[in-house]
Amino acid sequence: MTTATRALLALLAAAVLAVGCSTDTDTPATPGTDALDAVTDATPEATTTTLPPVTAPTTTTVAVDVDAVVASVKESLGAEWFTAETDTVDQAIANALVRLGYALGAVTSDDLGNIIAILNRDAADEALAAEAEADASLTAEQRNAVGSAESYMSWGDFSRTGLIDQLEYEGFTTADATFAVDSLGADWMAQAVKSAEGYLEWGHFSRQELIDQLVYEGFTQAEAEHGVAIAYR
Repeated sequence: MTTATRALLALLAAAVLAVGCSTDTDTPATPGTDALDAVTDATPEATTTTLPPVTAPTTTTVAVDVDAVVASVKESLGAEWFTAETDTVDQAIANALVRLGYALGAVTSDDLGNIIAILNRDAADEALAAEAEADASLTAEQRNAVGSAESYMSWGDFSRTGLIDQLEYEGFTTADATFAVDSLGADWMAQAVKSAEGYLEWGHFSRQELIDQLVYEGFTQAEAEHGVAIAYR
């Protein structure tokens, strides 16, 4: 081996040794890793908050003095309270409850049902009593005239004047016949409509002819014109 060769090998060995010494077996640290770890360690762990259950508000009910409410309703509506319309009675009940110091939202449906049931029962009794009282004040002729007038109205269409004439034809006095017909409380406008419709069902009439026919039967001019106008629709 020549001197030159020995020198070259020495240089190569020195180079390999230098490379081996400069290599670090540990993995180099990532820049900033230590800082991130410090921040993570300082961050508090997230906590879960459990909310209490939500409960619906409760309505406090109160015991209602049903009899006091019923009495208040009757007093507010007056002596003829039992003839009042349903809507009027319902409003009177609400007013009575407020007047007696009850909160409407605290009154149970059972109490309201009891109040309405009592009022309906008493109204029926009052109506029967009023009818009996009125009937007791009639003469025999008046009672018979009323019964006859009701019978005619149940199957036919009459004007006020026409029904009075019919009762007079049967022998009732004008006073008794008039009393009986007026006691019916009939809607003579509606009677005119029924009469006009009846004529048109079996015959052909011009408007004026039909108006004249209704006037002939005892309807007023206004009643006849109304009846024909409705019947011709």
